[in-house]
Amino acid sequence: MKFSPLVCLSILSFACGDDTGSGSADPGSTTTAVTSSFTTTGDITGDTPTTAVDGSATDSATGTATGTGAPTTETGAPASTSDPTNTATTATTAPDADTTSAPSGVCGDGVVDADEACDLGRQNGPDEGCGVDCELLPSGCGDQTVMAELVPRPLDIILTIDNSASMGEEIAALQDNINPHFAQPLEDSGLDYRVILVSKYGTLATESVCIEAPLGGIPEGGCNPPPFMTINNPGKFYHYSIEISFSDSWCKLLNTVNGAINDQFGLAINGWREWLRPDAFKNFVELTDYRAFCPDFAANTAEVAPGVAAAFDAALLAIHPEHFGATPETRNYRWHSIVGLAANTPQDEPYPASDPMVGTNCPTGEDPGYGYQALSMLTGGLRFPLCDTAAYDTILQKLATSIIDGAKVSCTFPVPEAPDDKSLDPDSLAVIFTPGGGMPEVFSRVDSEADCVASSFYFDNDTIVLCPAACDAIQGDEDAVLELAFSCEPLEG
Repeated sequence: MKFSPLVCLSILSFACGDDTGSGSADPGSTTTAVTSSFTTTGDITGDTPTTAVDGSATDSATGTATGTGAPTTETGAPASTSDPTNTATTATTAPDADTTSAPSGVCGDGVVDADEACDLGRQNGPDEGCGVDCELLPSGCGDQTVMAELVPRPLDIILTIDNSASMGEEIAALQDNINPHFAQPLEDSGLDYRVILVSKYGTLATESVCIEAPLGGIPEGGCNPPPFMTINNPGKFYHYSIEISFSDSWCKLLNTVNGAINDQFGLAINGWREWLRPDAFKNFVELTDYRAFCPDFAANTAEVAPGVAAAFDAALLAIHPEHFGATPETRNYRWHSIVGLAANTPQDEPYPASDPMVGTNCPTGEDPGYGYQALSMLTGGLRFPLCDTAAYDTILQKLATSIIDGAKVSCTFPVPEAPDDKSLDPDSLAVIFTPGGGMPEVFSRVDSEADCVASSFYFDNDTIVLCPAACDAIQGDEDAVLELAFSCEPLEG
């Protein structure tokens, strides 16, 4: 995916000025007659028809004119005559007008005069921004194209750690490695990330967790011994202190997300959802040596684990669809498991979601963690063995790399702004997707998310939202280009 730091805006500009390619006035513009000086001697008597500029005859008039200048009738209506020695010239004047010079400030001649805001000559009219009265029109901008900014979404990482008595070595290894091998790669990636820790705060002697700076808010070296309470690092790290037993992390997550069980220090009275961001993609990381087993979810065997994992997934989607997704098709999280399963071959390689369930334990694992494995397989997450604490640098590094590589491009875009003093025509907006090396495709507009079809989008207030299939298309193509094309509200000339 090509990530551009700026939105490129290509605008067709219209300047008011000379229209050198125009030799005559627009038919809809004000027309000025040509005058000619000539001399007439003698009486002109009789019914003399007046002649309009277009050569058509008008009402006749009777009168006498003698002398030099433009002939007029008694009523002041313009008359027509011919110079005996020249080709006949048609002339019209207003009553008593000075016919010796051309009037100034002519709208439609392509010259911007002092009393005109613009003059495009033949182009004056409702389509080019300058009206037939040589005033700038309040709208209209031609065709506009905005290159949509394809940037990764923020990342919210929810880390839950088992605080049971058998987890001391694993907690110590995680504390030692989380800053250099997990937080630092995330920081170096430039992604907008934050870590939310759901586990009991305290000393290693009680299998509790304390995270130091630069990720945590506690200064380096400050966890030996830890201060009375955790210190968050706003924007980067938040600790929801609650004890997680050997098997109840799923139930605890659901009971703490909204604050049904409060954290030890009252830092988020409405639950750890206070620290989630709706636009962020979520990654859960589970660290435990046992299975998922609590009143609502008992994943005791490999056979029942997929169904139990699906039940937890449904509960998570239902409790906060704006964070975790409304349906399995729009799921907005991955689950990664560091559990008691046997190591892969080679040993430092995680199991991808496509690999089958692992049915054996690593040396210090009490259970392969069937339920957690099943949830990782369901959501596309990775599975690591937790037993080799000396390998936690590699485990956390590979986990961070996977999270970075899996960062999803945002599928929502602000409606582009029209040029100054113009109004965007929402019905004109088109989303144009060009896959890497492919041909452009225009996404169709639907009324709402419920009406989504392949290659479509809809409006949510002032936001353009790609439908799931369209979103998948751009997120799966690192060379994709997305353009937003529009025009402005029709002009009124």
